[in-house]
Order: sequence, then structure tokens, then C-alpha cells
Amino acid sequence: MSCLLVDLAGIGGRSETVDCLMGEREVAMEADRVAREEIQRADVIVACHDVDADPAVAMAGRTNVEFIHVITRVDQQQAEK
Repeated sequence: MSCLLVDLAGIGGRSETVDCLMGEREVAMEADRVAREEIQRADVIVACHDVDADPAVAMAGRTNVEFIHVITRVDQQQAEK
């Protein structure tokens, strides 16, 4: 048995930011596209998101796939350093 792990950190939000450089935006959009293609191949999806945030990736049409939500908690004081 093998497992494909796709790290989606930052996927979905960065490409919508208007103040980033055009090159950064294009890279973010391409990363988003590739990640979503990889998601379509998954047998199991593990979606991690912060307790204070909404899950960033919608999985419409993936009802036949096992979906595991992992809620994390970021230590805001540590994250700000």
C-alpha cells in the first residue's frame, strides 16, 4: 500500500491576494492547479486546518473518497515571532 501526501499549505488564498507580485501570483495559481489535480487522484484525503479558520479546499464531487478533517491549533504568540 502506498500513500500520496499533497501539502496544501497556503493553497487557495495566496493567488487571490492583489498586492503580491505578478510572478508570485502565477506560481501560486499553478501550485493550486497542480494540487487540485493531485487531490483528484487521492484514495483518502486528510485536510488539516486551523481551529479558527475555515477549510480552504472544497472537495465537491469527491463523495466516494474517505475524507479526514484534522483541526490544528496554531500558537499565535509563537507564530508571530
